[in-house]
Amino acid sequence: MLAPSKENSVSKFLLSGLVQLQAILALAFVRRRYPSFPKLAALAERVQLRYQPRVSLENGRITGVEAQPGAGQGMQAFSREMLRVAEAMGLLERIDYRRLDHVCSALKDWDQKGLAIPCLSFDISGLSLCRAGFPEMVCERLDHYDIDPSRLEIEVNEAAVSCDLAAAEIALWKLNGIGVRLALDHFGRDRASLNFLRRFPFSTIKLDADLINLAPHDEEEGTIAASIIEVAHAMNITVVALGVETEAHQSFLTEHGCVQVQGPMLGSDMTAETFFDLCQLIELVALAPGYVDIDRTDPKCWVTETSDEYLQG
Repeated sequence: MLAPSKENSVSKFLLSGLVQLQAILALAFVRRRYPSFPKLAALAERVQLRYQPRVSLENGRITGVEAQPGAGQGMQAFSREMLRVAEAMGLLERIDYRRLDHVCSALKDWDQKGLAIPCLSFDISGLSLCRAGFPEMVCERLDHYDIDPSRLEIEVNEAAVSCDLAAAEIALWKLNGIGVRLALDHFGRDRASLNFLRRFPFSTIKLDADLINLAPHDEEEGTIAASIIEVAHAMNITVVALGVETEAHQSFLTEHGCVQVQGPMLGSDMTAETFFDLCQLIELVALAPGYVDIDRTDPKCWVTETSDEYLQG
């Protein structure tokens, strides 16, 4: 019989071997399913993001922007399997760092050009959220670029929080303590528990695009969406609607008091440079004679038609 100390050593050795075996098997699985996976390390070094504006239906102004992976530029959204293997390979921290650095760098660059974006948001996985040291990394990057934490919003969905409730709770409250805004993404897709809004310090919820698409035409879905908006407002939580594409969507949201929206109708994903140019154009339109007569609940109108008239005039 082995001595207790030797038994512990053997147990640790076997456990370490098991973890390594799991990582090897996971890596083999992902390489088979994703032929481009060997490029993961290279992609982690050249993260490229696209930006989608968040617009107010009250005045047509941009109230924020969301940073998303730029799939068209060779940076695909990582699946959960790929993130697990990235974690096993020690790449997850690098991926998080690069994305966070790009986001903070974009905010700083816009500031230096005279464009003060109130809020820039980006989503993270549950693995990233629960990874030790993530809140500290966020704090370090914000300090490095001298950015007010309240201008950064981190989005997580229900699955990301549910994967490890205890670790997620610690991380979310740490981020809240730093001053970072927190958003619960795709709310309504899985009928997320309202208890999440009481337990965690979310300042924003983003209504899922599928719910928004059905709400104007389906009585049950419309009631659910309206109830979520009412409850969130009662809890002093900002509501942003995703996937806004039609006037029916806008009318429903305006009627129920949800005035912050994102979607194809309001601006497609764009580079940081294109987003800056769009904001400059909107400011020009805002200064144009007769701007008060423009239908400011239709950003598509004043960005494409009215701005052309003004610039040509």
